[in-house]
Amino acid sequence: MLNKMFGFQPKPFFTAQAGAEKAPPVQFNFGPAPTPGANLNQGPAPTPATAASP
Repeated sequence: MLNKMFGFQPKPFFTAQAGAEKAPPVQFNFGPAPTPGANLNQGPAPTPATAASP
């Protein structure tokens, strides 16, 4: 509506290069996996009421 009032003309669509429809291969291997800690299952964190008293 406003485009005709101000004289805007439609722009042609761009054309992609041949083969652009296929994404390039991506590799997210940045090195060896980290080793887990010695003891990850330490139970729940203590609440302030049961924490060590001064």
